[in-house]
Amino acid sequence: MTLVSWAISHGAADTLRPDLAVSMAVIVMSVIKARFVLHDFMEVGHASRWLRVLSDVWAVGLPVAILIALQI
Repeated sequence: MTLVSWAISHGAADTLRPDLAVSMAVIVMSVIKARFVLHDFMEVGHASRWLRVLSDVWAVGLPVAILIALQI
């Protein structure tokens, strides 16, 4: 995921034409990875209910906010 996002942002624009779908796929994969890190390694999965819900809302809300910002 890191290499794909780096290739999109750096000089690969000559050979790789990123569009909204590719950008969102990378963002969604990154947020899924962040959710796993939050729940497993930072032990949010064992925290209080409000913290679990807040982290899940963030995991869903972030890609939606970025999608809205990219379309403007």
